[in-house]
Amino acid sequence: MIADFLYFVTYYIIKYRRAVVEKNLEISFPNISKKDRKRIIKKFYKNFSDVLIESLMAISLSKEELKQRVSYSNKHLVEDCKTRGFSSVFLATHQCNWEWMHLTGTFQFSYQIVGIYKSLKSDSFGNLMLMVRSRFGGDMVSSDRIVRNIAKNKNEIRGIGLIGDQRPHIGGKKIWVKMFGHDTAFHTGVEFIPKMENAAVFIPHMTRKGRGRYHIDMIKLCEPPYNKERPTEIIEKYASELESIIKKHPSDWLWSHDRWKYTKKEAEPWDKNFEKK
Repeated sequence: MIADFLYFVTYYIIKYRRAVVEKNLEISFPNISKKDRKRIIKKFYKNFSDVLIESLMAISLSKEELKQRVSYSNKHLVEDCKTRGFSSVFLATHQCNWEWMHLTGTFQFSYQIVGIYKSLKSDSFGNLMLMVRSRFGGDMVSSDRIVRNIAKNKNEIRGIGLIGDQRPHIGGKKIWVKMFGHDTAFHTGVEFIPKMENAAVFIPHMTRKGRGRYHIDMIKLCEPPYNKERPTEIIEKYASELESIIKKHPSDWLWSHDRWKYTKKEAEPWDKNFEKK
């Protein structure tokens, strides 16, 4: 298979971001043996190669094919929130195939789904990804326009999807919480978007059932009303659940993402500037 060849190239030849992968695993699992760490790394590259090929398949896979490949459980929890008049925010993760997670999510629920994305440097590739992600009727809104979008659609009951585990830029606004025992920066949108939208919050927990086969369990984190005295209550719950998910299936997370690129101390000069504003 093409994915097998891609694994051979990324793991053995170019060693794609190997130093980042090893550093992240050492931070997250300092007490496991070198043998177990190597096993996770090799399996990660195999899974990562599969996900790259599957993401290309998303261009042409039909809705029926995706339904056969990605199953869901606990969708009723989401629909119950809609029945009670709440929007829902889906805080996704870089676990398994996040592109298929988004794509199937656009037709699994009775909500109109809005996906939040970060603009890419390449306009042509960015436009292709927007086309693929919206091919079953989902709307896409760039992250720099989401506040205006929420204000404009404040009376609309809908579903909003975003990846919650991306690293913010060191100079950007961020919220720090503990994950794997380390200070970890999260985008502020993970906290303020559900609160602005007055929405329930879910994590789509995706697990691998075989090559090109996945299952998503909708885990409910919280719902309004939110505690004004706890400005990080959503991110704390999200980080805790994310850590639990990664520990259960470590080879399925995106270890090549430099999640702990900078420390809290290194980011202090920028963070203090935001505190003054």
